[in-house]
Amino acid sequence: MKGMYNKQILLIAFLLISISYGCGVSIKSLSDIKWSGRDSGISEKVETMGYYKFFPKLPDAFIFYDDGTIVLCDGIPEDTTHYDLGYWPLGSSYENRPNQWEGTTGVYKIQGDTIYANLYFRNRFYFSSRFNIPFVTWMYKLRFRILDRTRILWIDEHLMDKEHPNPDVKNDTLIFHKAKQLPPPYTEMKKKRWLWQNKKDWKKYKEEKKNLY
Repeated sequence: MKGMYNKQILLIAFLLISISYGCGVSIKSLSDIKWSGRDSGISEKVETMGYYKFFPKLPDAFIFYDDGTIVLCDGIPEDTTHYDLGYWPLGSSYENRPNQWEGTTGVYKIQGDTIYANLYFRNRFYFSSRFNIPFVTWMYKLRFRILDRTRILWIDEHLMDKEHPNPDVKNDTLIFHKAKQLPPPYTEMKKKRWLWQNKKDWKKYKEEKKNLY
């Protein structure tokens, strides 16, 4: 009986890995924005020490990090100034170590006053509390327009699958909310070699953050 159970677990794991590989191949071909290991220059155009919230009464927000990392996080209250080391918003993990983002994260680039971003939603299949398989399920392409140093217009969002051939128009103004401190931009997606412009910068990042993973 136990052997049959183990075979079922292995079969499910194989199927999930196959699904993950299939999704990964498709997403890789669409991932046209890469981490470079250098500053994106966004702080020259907008404020970055805080969150860009959708509306005053909604708890969702974007964070744009200087290194090209973008994070979509939830659970952000109206007053973000109380955030301090060791207390991060929902959507992040904290286990007595520097914070590592999970959930919906990605990479962006700037051209003129437009921000282009690729967001990756990662899901997990849990076999137990200690054993799970992460896999990429969806990829979104987003566009933003910089209005001024504290306002960003979210232009559109495109879920990259066969059922969504066209972008969804958003036209939402995101307002900057200052925070005392942000979680560092460590994301699971940064471990992916194919999301870096070159191998040298990827290996350097992995070496610097080897104690996080």
